[in-house]
Amino acid sequence: MLASSATYLLNLLRLIVFAVVVLIGVQIPGFVGQYQSLVNAHLSEAKQNLSGFQQTAQRYFLGDIDKLITHYRQSQDQVFVSDAENIQAIVDRVSLLNVEALALQQHPLMATLHVSQQVNSPLFIETLEGYQWAVPLNSQALFWGLGFAILLILLFDIFGFCCKRILFKPKHKAVIA
Repeated sequence: MLASSATYLLNLLRLIVFAVVVLIGVQIPGFVGQYQSLVNAHLSEAKQNLSGFQQTAQRYFLGDIDKLITHYRQSQDQVFVSDAENIQAIVDRVSLLNVEALALQQHPLMATLHVSQQVNSPLFIETLEGYQWAVPLNSQALFWGLGFAILLILLFDIFGFCCKRILFKPKHKAVIA
């Protein structure tokens, strides 16, 4: 009786873990999509911030923003020297966001792996803070949810199997010939 109760509780725990992981898994495409939207919004804003300086570079330095920054840095006017650092920060931001946007245009699996490696980035944290949990019922979300759940349940079962083998080693009787 005790063994069947333990088996029942273990199966119930597996079902609960499976359901929770499905709910987490269906969030993945939505989160990646929101991350991509945030990257695109920041990229658009950064490009807009850079556009005036880019026009100046176009007018006086054949479009070379680096020459404009160098010109500002070499100025005797500390305002221009300070602006050189601000322009460089905007250029660096546009460059970073372009790399992010390009990485997110890959296959959905590769984009998801890319986002999963950005856990400590300010963009990831900003996305996480603004993310609204939902249960989308589209094929991509269901694929992620079920795939993620099946993978975790397999790992759960392998772990349980290993624990049983370690904790409940079969006792071998000595055979006397």
